[in-house]
Amino acid sequence: MFRLVASRDLAFSQDCEPGLTSGVVKKNLSGANLRGANLGRMHFIGTLLLWANFVWATLLWMSLTEARFVGIILIWANLLWTILVWINLRETNTQQMGSWLKNIILVGIILIWTTLIWSIVVVDESNYSFLVWANPNMAFILWALLSKVDLSHADLSYTDLSRANLSRVDLRDANLTHAYLQKANLREAVLRGANLSHADLRGADLSDADLQEAVLFGANLSGADLSDANLSGTDLREAELHRTNLSAANLSWARLSRTNLSWANLSWANLGRAKLTNATLNDSDLSGADFREATLHGATMNRVDLSAILVKGAKFGQNEGLNNSDRIKLKARGAILEGRINPLRDNS
Repeated sequence: MFRLVASRDLAFSQDCEPGLTSGVVKKNLSGANLRGANLGRMHFIGTLLLWANFVWATLLWMSLTEARFVGIILIWANLLWTILVWINLRETNTQQMGSWLKNIILVGIILIWTTLIWSIVVVDESNYSFLVWANPNMAFILWALLSKVDLSHADLSYTDLSRANLSRVDLRDANLTHAYLQKANLREAVLRGANLSHADLRGADLSDADLQEAVLFGANLSGADLSDANLSGTDLREAELHRTNLSAANLSWARLSRTNLSWANLSWANLGRAKLTNATLNDSDLSGADFREATLHGATMNRVDLSAILVKGAKFGQNEGLNNSDRIKLKARGAILEGRINPLRDNS
């Protein structure tokens, strides 16, 4: 393992893999020590620049009487453009964020040049010429481009990222197998298609993260915060999710066979068509959870309240912890149960 100095100007090899023509870049950070590194986008600076743009546009609108119609349009177009970039940067769950951002920044550059030409025309007539030249948009463009951390397709296997700030970082299709991510900040990070098999994510904050189609086979997520995370189609087989917060998470089509979900918070989570064969759900909070068309064969469900979950089309069978009364109620609400139910016998 080698130690890599943590900074925003993080350097790594970007060699194209042989035979690849799609422009995919290989970033090799395998085994790096990035404990406590700050790789998150510096949104505080972006917020300051956004407000600076708002103040600039307002002052010009109120002070520059020579602006006329074209100038007013340009002033407010600058402000609307800044807001549009800000919204685009925060909406990390969209797959086309990168291309959208490039197009929007191109529009911003055109706006700046148009404003510059307009400024040359009106600056001699105005007593507030210094305001015209104080356009903060160029600084905002530089921030938007330079603050983005792209680790898509990166090899981060066996990397120590414990307590690192990776909020809103692009980790699409990255290799994070056996990575150490204890108590890491991955809020709103993009992890679509990433491989996190056997990664240690105990206590990590993955709230609002995009993990669609990610692989978390055998990963340890005990105590992690995955509230509102997108885990649709994610491979979580044999993962450790003990006391994990999955409140309002999207787990539709997720593979959760042999996963430990004991004491997990699954309130209002979407588990539609998820596979929970032989999973452990003991003492978990399932209030408001959606299990429609999910497969729960062999799932252990001791001390679980099933009264407030959606189960239409869900498949149950050989479930430890379910008594005869539970099965009757589940079937009455549209669940599919294996075996015959004896309404006169409670086999709890």
